[in-house]
Amino acid sequence: MQRRRAPPRNLCLRCGVGRRSTRCRSSARRPSSRSGSLSVDERRPPNPHRPRWRFEPRPADAGRAVLRSLQHGRHHLGCYCRHRLVDQGGGRPPQPRSRHRLVAPERHDLSARSSRCHHRRRPRAHRFRHQYRGGVLRHRLRDEVPDRHRRGGHHRHRQAAALLGDPQGGSAPAGTARRPSLHPDDGQRVVGDRVLRGPLGDLGCLAVQQLGIQPVLPRPERHQLRVRVHLHHRHVDVCRSQTRAHRELPRPGEDARERRSLVTHGPLVVLHDHLDGGVRPSTVLDLCHAAGVATPADDATALGEWMTITPGMKLVDAFSRFDLVNAGLQTADALRRVALEGVEDLAADGVIHAEFRFAPLLHSAAGMTPAEVIAAVSAGLDEAHRASGLDARIIAVMMRNQPLDISMQVVEAAIAAAAGGRVVGVDVAGIEPGFPAELHRPAVERAAEAGLGVTIHAGEMDGPHQIASALTCEPSRIGHGWRIIDDCTVENGRIVALGDTAAALRASDAHLEVCLTSNDCLGQPVAEHPVRMLADAGFRVGLNPDDRTITTTTSRREFELARNLLGMTDAELAVMSERAAVAAFLPDIGRAALVDRVRSGWDIAVPRLVHLAEREVWASCRTSGVYLPTEFARDGFIHLSGLHQVLTPANRFYAGRRDLVALVVDAHLISNALVWEPGTGTQEHFPHLYGALGTDAVLAEIAFPPETDGSFLLPPDLVKVVRC
Repeated sequence: MQRRRAPPRNLCLRCGVGRRSTRCRSSARRPSSRSGSLSVDERRPPNPHRPRWRFEPRPADAGRAVLRSLQHGRHHLGCYCRHRLVDQGGGRPPQPRSRHRLVAPERHDLSARSSRCHHRRRPRAHRFRHQYRGGVLRHRLRDEVPDRHRRGGHHRHRQAAALLGDPQGGSAPAGTARRPSLHPDDGQRVVGDRVLRGPLGDLGCLAVQQLGIQPVLPRPERHQLRVRVHLHHRHVDVCRSQTRAHRELPRPGEDARERRSLVTHGPLVVLHDHLDGGVRPSTVLDLCHAAGVATPADDATALGEWMTITPGMKLVDAFSRFDLVNAGLQTADALRRVALEGVEDLAADGVIHAEFRFAPLLHSAAGMTPAEVIAAVSAGLDEAHRASGLDARIIAVMMRNQPLDISMQVVEAAIAAAAGGRVVGVDVAGIEPGFPAELHRPAVERAAEAGLGVTIHAGEMDGPHQIASALTCEPSRIGHGWRIIDDCTVENGRIVALGDTAAALRASDAHLEVCLTSNDCLGQPVAEHPVRMLADAGFRVGLNPDDRTITTTTSRREFELARNLLGMTDAELAVMSERAAVAAFLPDIGRAALVDRVRSGWDIAVPRLVHLAEREVWASCRTSGVYLPTEFARDGFIHLSGLHQVLTPANRFYAGRRDLVALVVDAHLISNALVWEPGTGTQEHFPHLYGALGTDAVLAEIAFPPETDGSFLLPPDLVKVVRC
């Protein structure tokens, strides 16, 4: 007769697993299966409190056993077991406790899991915190995540502990109520003080029923990601779905500031960045000393303070900062170094596409030609691309105060260098008063005929008439352009009417390259900047740093200012980032790939969408409970829009229509999955509903009348309902 082993002295009385301060000695005797389950060691005496790993048929208390395993899951996730230990002599004090770290297995490859207990040092919370979150919780390609972050178990522990009722993965101070950390993760739902991911399958349904957690959504089988709980030798693994079609939908009325904002890590597209305005002060000091140019300070910190433009500074004093920088940028090596460092700084800030602009003739004092200047900068960008992966491009700048023949030389040099792929556009910049952009119209037209993109500085220092002059050159982008607000009628913080120039600018679909900090230095406070009003009125706007060193800002900081001082939400900023990608001077294939990268990086799901419907058709469908517009038979889908996208189809396809009503649709209640696809004539993505729209998903219907000229503006009631 085989002798039965005595039970271990440190088994937990509640779960029957106990703690292990060293490697589990019985792991070699426990065969693992491909399903992640684990057979019970037959040589160990049965324990009525221990869950069965294979979930074979059991008596009626099987559900309670599994539930106990879930409730006690903290013991397996790095928390300590504080229950009485089994002892042959009637009990003994707990032994020194150890942490059982959670190991993130390779996705959908359960056979590769190890059955041993891993004892890993807990990563320091203050170090690489966003990388740990990004590697485990965020939507990022697996190849982009460092291996040490991808396998770190700290946040998996928090994720699974939240599922088991402890959202923070630890104990809160006495007398304080802790809210769960609201991360924009797949399938996350907040119920009371619990974080729920569902549907959970049979095991999850049991946990939901026993723990009393109620689903948030009226239809929990929709718009939620699957979560599988694997009990695998004291490991609880929370897995996300393979698909990203259903994303987290923030609840209506939820304060965006309570959520972890994507502004801190969303990918950025920089379209307006002056090369000579972003040079590091230490580099300026080195280059000026090498060129024999005197500097106001011999210390990089002091020089950086001198280079900074402050609000209220005279324009001539502001431009003197650029004169000092350009005095040291007169050699090919200097230009190559500045280009290399500029890409490094932007890449460290989370920029995935950048377009540097500079005036070649400002770097020709030592005899360099425009073609040689462009070649030197291109060499620096090539080297930076190999080092950082950021593939930056060049915009050649023509100065307003220079004659037309000089501008033509710049354009010809840009066209000749465009074959290399670095030069993608031209710009007209400089002092606006007295130098309208139309003076350089022949040079701009020559660049456009050669396939280069056109952007023009206008509406930064002067009024809307400079924008009107720039529109005669038919640019696809306008640098700054915020002074167009002077041609708009504003009431109660919203634009209620457009002037002729403002209407022409919006109709042209020209992208406005807004620079908040730079405009603040010229007298427009950020808190009073009209960029949000312009976006609400249908203008296509984006955020850019302009001169990073001169104005002491970064690309990321511009988005933080818009969120903190202007109250813009992540969804609004995501639209700006996507529209910046759409406006990039790239070939169609490259632009489409950039748009996809931006969309996947921000990964914002809009909780409330808008559909423009004919009033009579909507009235006839309300009684039937199913809405199908007349365009459905032609297109095969129902066209929806985000708030900032509504005016694009409205003014393009429904101008002058007075029989429209705006339907506010709750994305939580849509019974069919949405497909985000490029709209007609644009690469901006719109949500398309391939199926009927249930009337129960419509939260409100709001009148959508046109203006006197037949164009549309957002009704204030629509903005209030969508943003509430």
